[in-house]
Amino acid sequence: MRFLIATLIATLAVVTQGAPAAEPVAAPGIIDWLTGQDSVPDWTIAQCAKAADKWNPNPLTNEWCIKNCENCVRMKLRCKSQLSKSCDI
Repeated sequence: MRFLIATLIATLAVVTQGAPAAEPVAAPGIIDWLTGQDSVPDWTIAQCAKAADKWNPNPLTNEWCIKNCENCVRMKLRCKSQLSKSCDI
């Protein structure tokens, strides 16, 4: 029994070492927010705190707008028109 377990572990170790590592893939749209033709917002964090979803304002969707607005402002992302489509800021 010990021999079987040791053999299995050794085989798995050899197989996983030979497997190529998967490259991370960016989520669709993220690259556009970083490098797109959009403009950097001139909002403040105080304005972001009052952000609300345009189509379905509720605490969960409003929080999404607030956090994304704060990220855009802090990281100076080009996201003004993209975020303005979904959120009132």
